[in-house]
Amino acid sequence: MNTAEPVALRPLAPGWAVWDTFVVRAAGLPFEWLAGRRPPADIAAEIAFLEAIGWQNPGLAATLRRGYAHKRPTDRRAVDRTVWAYAQRYCAKNDTIGRFGPAAWGTWSADGTSVGPAGRQPRSRDVCFELWAVQAVAEALEERYGLTPWTVVHLAPSVERTTDGVRLADGSVVRLDPAELRILSLVDGRRTGADLASEGGEDSHRRLARLRAMGIVTSGFAVPRGLAPERTLRGGLLRVPAPERRGAAVADLDALVAARDAIAAAGDPDMFSEAMDKLGTTFAELTGRAAGQRPGEFYAGRTLVFEDTTADFDTVLGTDVLARLTPPLTLLLDSALWFCNAVAHAYEHWIVERFGDRARQPGGIPLGAVLDALTPLAELDAVGAAVPPGTASPAEPAGPTGASSTAGAGVPPAEPVAAELIRRWAALLGLTPSGGPIHRTSAELRPRAAELFATGAPRWARARWQSPDVMFAAASAGDLAAGRYVPVLGELHAGLNATDHMPFDRSHPDRVALHARIRADSRGKFVPLYPLRNSPLNSRTVPPDWFLSDEDVYLGTGSEPPYQPRTARTLPVSTLRLHLDGDVAVVRTVDGRPVAPLVEVIGDHLSHAGAQRFRVAAPARHQPRITIDDLVVSRECWSAPLAEIPAGAAFPAGLRAAFPAMATDRFLFATVTGERKPFFVDVDNSQSLAVLAHRVRRRQATHPGGRLVLTEMLPGPDDLWLRDDRNQRYTVEFRLVCVRADAETR
Repeated sequence: MNTAEPVALRPLAPGWAVWDTFVVRAAGLPFEWLAGRRPPADIAAEIAFLEAIGWQNPGLAATLRRGYAHKRPTDRRAVDRTVWAYAQRYCAKNDTIGRFGPAAWGTWSADGTSVGPAGRQPRSRDVCFELWAVQAVAEALEERYGLTPWTVVHLAPSVERTTDGVRLADGSVVRLDPAELRILSLVDGRRTGADLASEGGEDSHRRLARLRAMGIVTSGFAVPRGLAPERTLRGGLLRVPAPERRGAAVADLDALVAARDAIAAAGDPDMFSEAMDKLGTTFAELTGRAAGQRPGEFYAGRTLVFEDTTADFDTVLGTDVLARLTPPLTLLLDSALWFCNAVAHAYEHWIVERFGDRARQPGGIPLGAVLDALTPLAELDAVGAAVPPGTASPAEPAGPTGASSTAGAGVPPAEPVAAELIRRWAALLGLTPSGGPIHRTSAELRPRAAELFATGAPRWARARWQSPDVMFAAASAGDLAAGRYVPVLGELHAGLNATDHMPFDRSHPDRVALHARIRADSRGKFVPLYPLRNSPLNSRTVPPDWFLSDEDVYLGTGSEPPYQPRTARTLPVSTLRLHLDGDVAVVRTVDGRPVAPLVEVIGDHLSHAGAQRFRVAAPARHQPRITIDDLVVSRECWSAPLAEIPAGAAFPAGLRAAFPAMATDRFLFATVTGERKPFFVDVDNSQSLAVLAHRVRRRQATHPGGRLVLTEMLPGPDDLWLRDDRNQRYTVEFRLVCVRADAETR
């Protein structure tokens, strides 16, 4: 049992507290690069930009180093557009991208606000392999040198042993013969295939191969999550008893690691590029695979390595700032908790509609069937995060929460709930179809808000967390410290601790206290064991929970080797059944013992369904800025169907016709249906418009019913108070973690 003192909580209002520590995320390169209308070739010549591109897109970096003036006009335009797309991300987005999107932790203090300068070199740097790359190497070495007999064998996480065989994820029972049962009894997560063959009796190799083919057992060299999976792989290789095979495999891995280490030692972009090329060649020769994946995508682990850093950035915010935020912020938190519980109701109702008749039978139904049904919804939820709530298909009739309890074809259950959230906020704020900026006070809104967002305790453990991103519009750091600022809500990640990712965890000054805080906030939550092999995402965000507590409950799914703490409770999905108590979905074991309400078991899915959908207002043709007290809770925005925007030479004029605001607002952020993230737009910059046109054209083909939303840049260029030693401006945000502190989940 962990007895460490957790990160402290500070009370906000009855029922809510906030962590005493918060994440600070800043853009990696100065905003001046965008505001000064610099041509892409000029930006591409910057050493810092070339280094950043080298990490994320080595092919583009090589093109930029060679120069591309000789290319055909169409090719030059494509390169210019790509350069600008990366520049807007590095200079205007608060992303976590090594030292080109640095993050650090700050704290609250009664002594006032103090923020150090931006743009400094990081305090620490590590060059790390992406998890998918080390997995590919492990599989290649195992095959090349015939090492399978010396890999550790595990029972597949989804499988349960029975007296005469195993139960699979679909609930079916497979009987095994005595020899196979003997082998299975020896599988303990420590023995290798060779161990099992020597102890399991005659013909064990063939029987073990059959168990693997059936998905009952799984094996392979351990490639764990973390900054150094190659070290664990090397340890596994060193345990191979065949000297020649062991030596050859370790030598191959060491050659790859040496090529990786040369990247960290590179002193300029040319040396860096040569080192990256050498690493790519070494990897390709070893694995037979390309040294990258998912070309052209921004938010993926595309290259073999990434840079993990701790920013040199000291930040303290005064408790006077927190006191100023508290009244409007707690209104938002109350509505976010209502939203989470309504999402839980909608998914529960969706499942009851589909499985109710079978789940009411005495034996219930296999939970695996429910999880299989949720999988396509998870994919829709991932896409839906970028779709403005309230602009999708109309909601079906309201359920008991007031939100739609079911979703139409192709619409995840969370979507109509998000639309209902927006409708309730519109009623609370008294929004009208058109008009100027809207200002309300928290005092006047609170009584009606208590009615509209009345709800009980969080319905699953993660829903106790709400993670708002807050920015401050101020002319200077001095103005921020003096209280001359306008606070702005960026996103509110509902039902999620949005700091529980590897780069944030690594950079916290007291990781033991951080982990103790996470454990205390969400003790006993259910954590699914995600498939990690060949994951398309990057190692910094896979799996969703970075800190894995031994006090949580792990849901065994799939057939990959498990990665949960050894001492944690793990429930194979094959042991679980869905039952209905009236209309309440519960999970029990196959022998009828209660486990938890269904919404707790699928809580991770619910958190990710709702985390990106929280909005106070839906984009309309024109949605004015909305302020509560002095917190801007919704920035001014404009929206139009993609189908209304012409392509080709008519694009600029058609865009300005659809968005009159472009006549007065130069700097905006665009959200296009189907794109994962908003991106910066300078309406006076032809390259910026070319990026926008390219993305609109692409999504007109894939999402013909989608929309383009343009949102004001706030804080704007004159309000970027964070500066470096050369007085260059940087965007920055503060990610808070708020906790429902007055009730257990229900």
